[in-house]
Amino acid sequence: MAIRRPMRLAMRAFTLLLLAAAGGIWGASWWQGRAREAALRKVIERIEARSPVGQLRHAGTRGGKTLVAFREIGEGGAALPERTFEIDGDVVYVDALVVKFDDALVEAGDPLRGKSIHLFRRLFGER
Repeated sequence: MAIRRPMRLAMRAFTLLLLAAAGGIWGASWWQGRAREAALRKVIERIEARSPVGQLRHAGTRGGKTLVAFREIGEGGAALPERTFEIDGDVVYVDALVVKFDDALVEAGDPLRGKSIHLFRRLFGER
């Protein structure tokens, strides 16, 4: 009888210790999952971030030519001065170079190479 009581106490203590360890493992796993999810959400936000780089507005037509007003959008959303162009035809094309950086730089949120670069070269028409 004297041996049974300490054995029962030891079994209860072992069971509680086992449950506490399992709960700790589950909690740590859950916490790591939440942290990973938050980090992935930030990466997705940076990848999906869209900001306008230019505005093109139809300003009218005159004798087979299309008038368009073009304005580049600079850093922080500040608009550069608008320029008006006269394009032959009724369809306007925008030619631009786009520089995309390695995904690892985008994921890391690199301040200089974390987004693509757009360089507008020319506007032209069908003719």
